[in-house]
Amino acid sequence: MVNTVATGAALEMLGIGLDAFKNVLRKAFKEKGDEIIHSNIACAEAGYTYAHTNCTNCGAFEIHEPEYKKLMLIDGVHAIGIGAVISGCKFYSGYPMTPSTGILDYMALEQKIIT
Repeated sequence: MVNTVATGAALEMLGIGLDAFKNVLRKAFKEKGDEIIHSNIACAEAGYTYAHTNCTNCGAFEIHEPEYKKLMLIDGVHAIGIGAVISGCKFYSGYPMTPSTGILDYMALEQKIIT
């Protein structure tokens, strides 16, 4: 439960409440029962309280509104494929079954969008 304590502390230092994290814990541990859920919530609260009491000068943590309102959460394969197209890539070839196969597959699937 060390990670749960640390997450609670980090959330306090970032000025974020625990409600969403408590919901994550409830969902993640629902199969393990109420005792495990309550223990993890107690650990999160302990980390949060500790940081609130002891980390008043631990650094200036702030979450800023993103400059762009529309952000994407993507993996590396998609990022490389999109970046290649945006930078002007007109041709890509590769040998299937290599580490770059995912990029080849993504660009092939999205060819109508990127051409």
